[in-house]
Amino acid sequence: GGTSGAAGSGTSGAAGSGAGGSGTAGSSTAGSASDGKNGCAASALVPFKAPPDGYECGSTTANTSGTVSGLTNFTTYTVGVAAYDDLGNVGTLSELACATPEPVDDFFEVYRRAGGKGGNGYCAINQTSTPGMLGLVLSAMGLLVWRRRRMP
Repeated sequence: GGTSGAAGSGTSGAAGSGAGGSGTAGSSTAGSASDGKNGCAASALVPFKAPPDGYECGSTTANTSGTVSGLTNFTTYTVGVAAYDDLGNVGTLSELACATPEPVDDFFEVYRRAGGKGGNGYCAINQTSTPGMLGLVLSAMGLLVWRRRRMP
């Protein structure tokens, strides 16, 4: 057997992820749901019940995680996972969880919007050479050696 996921949106149809098991790909379903506890919108998906036909929206072969793409920021999605057997029969959904994706900006994007002028997409570090200092040290050592040889 394996596992499949069920996912959906509280405001619009969506994508979701499920975890695969025993080398069998998982699948996901889309719709909106409520378990009465998590505050998700009520609709087609119900925890501990088989997901309705036609709500599959993705699959994964991972054992403990999956990636969902094509989501809309600030839209609430409901995700659940269900096991399925080697013949493709889907079991009941797990408890459902709600999440709302938000945009993520990296440090450089925030820095540039705040007026930062450094960068241009790469970083360069250069150590300046100091040949004068090396010459000074060598001269001092030479003077010390010369002076020791001169002493009786």
